[in-house]
Amino acid sequence: MAVPAGALTFGGTYINVKDGDGTGANKDLSGFSVNVRYALSKRTYGYAFYRTMDKTTDQTSDPSAFYLGMNHNF
Repeated sequence: MAVPAGALTFGGTYINVKDGDGTGANKDLSGFSVNVRYALSKRTYGYAFYRTMDKTTDQTSDPSAFYLGMNHNF
């Protein structure tokens, strides 16, 4: 999903996967991401992106990431 607001564009996603097969081998997964883009020119924009996942496994930490960058389309 993306929502433009002038030079800014806001976006986000949500995921929920049920992968249980009754044996305990497969686990459920859920997570979300949010992002924002800022148009610097017609073909260049800066962006920030954050995502996280929650697993129902024996894992001690949940993976997450934060991205910050710039994109130019030639």
